[in-house]
Amino acid sequence: PSSFTEAFSFVTASSHYTAPETVPQSAGASAPPQCSATTSVAAPRRIDPRAILVSPRQKGNALLRHIRNVPWEYADIFPDFGLGQTNCALFLSLKYHLLEPKYILGRIEQLRRGHALKVLLVLVDVDDNQRLLLDLSTTCLVHNWTMILCWSAQEAARYLETYRAYETKTPESIQERSQGDYLSRATDALTQVRSVNKSNAA
Repeated sequence: PSSFTEAFSFVTASSHYTAPETVPQSAGASAPPQCSATTSVAAPRRIDPRAILVSPRQKGNALLRHIRNVPWEYADIFPDFGLGQTNCALFLSLKYHLLEPKYILGRIEQLRRGHALKVLLVLVDVDDNQRLLLDLSTTCLVHNWTMILCWSAQEAARYLETYRAYETKTPESIQERSQGDYLSRATDALTQVRSVNKSNAA
């Protein structure tokens, strides 16, 4: 016989042979898992390197509506605002400071390391503010923070935009540029003398 089937074909030809019943697969039976050559993995969200990073605790802050010149997005960061790789900012309303005077000191003490420039952006929204500002300036001086005062949400947004945009700029980019012609240079040199103004130099 050329094969096993042919060798035992007389068994199936016998009158005593009954073919086995085929059991249909139930509808609820799950199919064997298929191995896919490629597995779909969600790509991590990319953060715009030019963006101001905003802590979720600042949701609802009115100044966010006025940040228009640079992009911004929420991120899981400890400071209120991330202004690049080395700069950060905390935001404080004087009204809130009156209610929670210990809040800002705790935040400042938790941000002792990791940033070259740390800015406390203070919204001056109370009239009797001299004592409050004196206390805050002392705190910033002791902990090596820079305090910036603003009187509106628009002004606060402009400060954040400027710090973010100029993070990697050199000092020369914001210095006054003198004209290169001889007369302009001579005028600049002469007006360094206190008794000579530009009208006299001309």
